[in-house]
Formats: sequence, structure tokens, C-alpha cells
Amino acid sequence: MQVLSGLCGKSENFAFLKIWPLQLRNLLIIAIFVTELIRKKIKPPLGKNIVPEMPFLVWALDGAGPFPITSSGNRYVLVGVDLFSSLVVLKCITAMNTENTIKFLWENIIAYYGLPEAVLTDHGSNFDNIEKWKMFSEINCKKIYSSPYNPQCNGASENKVKILKKMLSHSCGKLTQVDWDDKIPLIILSMNSSLNTVRKFSSFTIVHGFSGKS
Repeated sequence: MQVLSGLCGKSENFAFLKIWPLQLRNLLIIAIFVTELIRKKIKPPLGKNIVPEMPFLVWALDGAGPFPITSSGNRYVLVGVDLFSSLVVLKCITAMNTENTIKFLWENIIAYYGLPEAVLTDHGSNFDNIEKWKMFSEINCKKIYSSPYNPQCNGASENKVKILKKMLSHSCGKLTQVDWDDKIPLIILSMNSSLNTVRKFSSFTIVHGFSGKS
């Protein structure tokens, strides 16, 4: 059967297929990929990292652990990072669940730094409970998921988690001590007082205007 009208009406319109077979194959692969995204309702990869214009507008959340249970029953650490200043907020918790995560956001971030415009997380179970997180839409706080195709979007919190584990390992040996949670306040101070090699200022200086060191 031959199509006699429209773009397909003239065989010369398909002459490029003989010249660019590789490009055609690539286009077909892209078309299949996009079709699968639409069918599965998967959001396409984020094109840019989120860069807020002021401190405390966007926070990235992540978690570290499990670690050995301490005498206080703690096994995990919640990590919050302000994407403007890279200021770090840490909290030891007994279980990595939605309730503890939301409590951390309210008591350790919002109570001190105000209501953010957005919160960036991965798809961890403690961040993925829609019913628990829907309250934030009522205060105009967006819940943003980092794309699995662009994990560097949440790189700020992931980087702080790596630093936290490294500092705990250095201060507690092989993390077999049951009092590792006692080291967290000093680790917070160290993280926020360390000079950022790119910005030439510490997170503490960016937020408060002075170094925080005596």
C-alpha cells in the first residue's frame, strides 16, 4: 500500500533515510524512551540543579545509618542542608520513618530558620508518604523529589552524609562505640565552620556574618 498524499506522498521525502540510518535509529530510541516515560508517568530528568537566591528557601533532606545502637537508642542521623549557604542541621533518631523526619523538619529547621519554599528529598520511604507530607502544600512548601536520572540534584545532602560518616569513623574508630551520638554537636560545628574552597567562606559566615570561631 502506498501513501499518495501529505508528507509521505513523495518518495524523495524519505531519501534522507538512506543517508542517515544511524540518526534515524537514535531518533527511534529516543521516541521509545519518551513513550515509556509517558506510559509509566515518570517525570523526565531535571535539567538543572536547584539554586535558591536566598538562605533557607530550599532545604535538601537525607538520612545516614543504621549505626550501632547508642545508650539513648539512636541508630540513624537525619541530615538537612540549606542549598544556599550549605548550612548543615543534624539530628540523631531511633528510627528512620516519616514521623521522625517531619518532626525534624518542624522542630530543627522550620522553628529556627522559617518556612522554606521547597524541600528536596530522594524517594526513601520516610520521604515518600504522601498523606503525611501533604500538610506542606497547605503552607505553600513544595515537595521536590530528586530525579533518579539526575542524582546530583540532591548532591548537597549526599555529600554531607559522606562527610558525616567519615567524621564519625575518625572520632569513633570503627563506629563500634555506643556513644557516637555524643559527637554530633561537634561535627555540626565543624561542618558549618569549615571553609568552603569554592565560596571562600564557611556556611556559618554566610548565614551569620562572622566565622563562629574564637
